[in-house]
Amino acid sequence: MVFLSDWSHDSVFELWYIAMQGGPPELENGLINGMNTFDCSSSTDEKCLGGGKKFEVSFEAGKKYRMRLINTAVDGHFQFSLDGHSFQVIAMDLVPIVPYETDNLYISIGQRYDIIVEANAAPGNYWLRAGWQTACSANGNAEGITGIIRYDNSSTSDPTTTGLTVDTFCGDEALENLVPHVALNVGKYGEMTIEEVGFNIGSYFEWTVNSSQSFGANVLHIGTNKLLGSLILDWANPTNLRLANQESLWPAEYNVIPIEVSRVLLEAKQC
Repeated sequence: MVFLSDWSHDSVFELWYIAMQGGPPELENGLINGMNTFDCSSSTDEKCLGGGKKFEVSFEAGKKYRMRLINTAVDGHFQFSLDGHSFQVIAMDLVPIVPYETDNLYISIGQRYDIIVEANAAPGNYWLRAGWQTACSANGNAEGITGIIRYDNSSTSDPTTTGLTVDTFCGDEALENLVPHVALNVGKYGEMTIEEVGFNIGSYFEWTVNSSQSFGANVLHIGTNKLLGSLILDWANPTNLRLANQESLWPAEYNVIPIEVSRVLLEAKQC
């Protein structure tokens, strides 16, 4: 398992108010499997101690390794790569796909990819890189989110390898590469309503649907022209509890979109 993440030195409670007032903040660092180094020499935070350790993995020449990549970042998109190695992509979000060969992989927030890497490079140390895509968001250590591949696990030297240049791109793998082994086509479907998602920076940073950010003033209903404002939840009254209690009325600020449950889904559930 290889978890790719961004990392903040502030608590989530501090970040919440920063995000509410100005949008997603720049985080200080990124981690691979919860590990990385950090230089505190320019920090004014007395709690910043610096140091740390890089994530390391040992390769045995001639063997193949399956890595399960998971992007657990709050606001980070990565271009994953291994210096000196290409790999096969064999699954995306737990779905087996027709394998394809590449030397880098775009992985967005919440996405999961399975890859197979063959240890066929010259013996040595190589950087494993979670290349930060700056077009998507900012990070204080964008070029330093790295781990180490070692062909000799007794080595303690840092790699001197160079990697690819991270693209100024904010997107996913090409759709034509993601071909499932077993095709499950959607088939015919009814009328669809397309909504426009964006954001607004006023007194607070708000995500919007159809350019509306009003709290509960407008609720979108399928088949109408009404607008949907931002989603504001009451954390003391969980949504799942309302569902468990089979409540059908929702506070206006929840901006719930009512839809009809498809007969196909009902029939599938009965089966």
